[in-house]
Amino acid sequence: MNKPVDLAAQARQAAAELLAVPPDTIQDLTPLDAGPTPTNNSFTFKLGTQQLLVRLPGPGTEGLIDRAAERAAYQALAPHGLADEVLALDQAGRRITVFYPDARVADGAADADLALCMA
Repeated sequence: MNKPVDLAAQARQAAAELLAVPPDTIQDLTPLDAGPTPTNNSFTFKLGTQQLLVRLPGPGTEGLIDRAAERAAYQALAPHGLADEVLALDQAGRRITVFYPDARVADGAADADLALCMA
């Protein structure tokens, strides 16, 4: 029989590895049911006073996303403040970003959102 996967334990370990910190410094790990790729597993957590997010790529995402292109896109956008603040991103697609609790995806059908995006 297969052993059940403990995604929270995987998320804690991934965050610790990517940030090069001991796993017990990853506090308040909470699953997040949001994001553009439903097969990913994301968790918010605290590291000291920082609120962060760890993404564990889900099955099959390696066929959808070119991780080198993802990294290049984040690097190109970083100086302009147009994307998540990425603290770590590995070849497997595990990613740590700053968590913005009030952030949301822009609504393409809402004129106010479109105006903000264009500004």
